[in-house]
This record gives sequence, C-alpha cells and structure tokens, in this order.
Amino acid sequence: MNKEAKKSNEAQLLDLLKRVLPEATRDAQLAERIYQAIEGELKAEARALAFEKFCGGIELPNLEQKTVADVKLQLAASFGDGDITLKPNKKEQSLMVEVALPEGGQFSSEIKVGPVTAADSEEQEVTMKFVPFPVCLPGDKELVWLLAKRENLTPEEAGIALSKLEEEFSHPRQQRTHRR
Repeated sequence: MNKEAKKSNEAQLLDLLKRVLPEATRDAQLAERIYQAIEGELKAEARALAFEKFCGGIELPNLEQKTVADVKLQLAASFGDGDITLKPNKKEQSLMVEVALPEGGQFSSEIKVGPVTAADSEEQEVTMKFVPFPVCLPGDKELVWLLAKRENLTPEEAGIALSKLEEEFSHPRQQRTHRR
C-alpha cells in the first residue's frame, strides 16, 4: 500500500470514528478521549516509520569513531533536543540508534554498514507507460496511424510534440541552421 493510500485510509478511519463515537456513547468526553488516543497512536506510528526511513537514508561506510560521530551530528541536526544514543555492533556490522524526545517519544533503529541502497533511495527512476495515440493526415482522414505517447501527456501535449517532430523531420537542414 502506498503512502497516499495509507494516509487516506487513516483519514477515513478518523472521520468514521468522529461520526460513530458520539452515537455509540452518550459521554462526549469519553468519545473525545478515545478519538484523541487513536489519532495519537496513528501519528506515533507515522513518526516511527518516518524515523526508520530517515535512518535508512544515512550512509554508514564503517564503524570507526569519526564515522559514528558524523552520524550523531546528522541525528542531532534533526532531533536537536532529543537524547541520542548510538551503539556500534562490530559483530553484526551495524549501528543501533536510539532517540528519546523530550515530549516522551522514543525511536530506535539499526543502520547497517555499507552504502545506501537504491531501494532505500527516494529518487527511484519511474518508467512511463505508453498509450495509443491516433494520428491521421489532414488530406486523408480515413488512414489512421497509431503512435504511442507517454501516459502522462495530454492529447494536446502529444499533438504539440508530434508537430515539433514532424517539423524537424520535414526541414532538417533549416533546423540545423537555426540552432547555430
């Protein structure tokens, strides 16, 4: 499940609770406390996932003291007033990270020695799907050609791209002189 769908499900759940709880109990304060507890738990879970993702993006080439100190600086920049504890594990080739926030939140994660993998990286290349794009010549409307366009292009944008390509194809020498 992607992040947007999960947020949407959580929002739907909270909306449903806001409607159902007042009907299920006559105690408005109890309904509000239940709602706030569930909302707080969902937020805590989201923060824990964000912390895991943050730690997954930290590169740890080795467990030397200077490298561990650099990781601590990165964590201190993000969690300035939090209590940060780092425990190198040479046997497992990992670094245990614990952050205790002043308001009571506590997070822990493990960073493995090695470069950040492409799967952990936010910037994964997305390949676009292609969809059929019908084209016909102005003089022969019965002959329809099916070309492909990226699915994120509107028909108008695809038509503009096709016109530019057609122009370059029909006047290649003029295009070269204009570029100089």
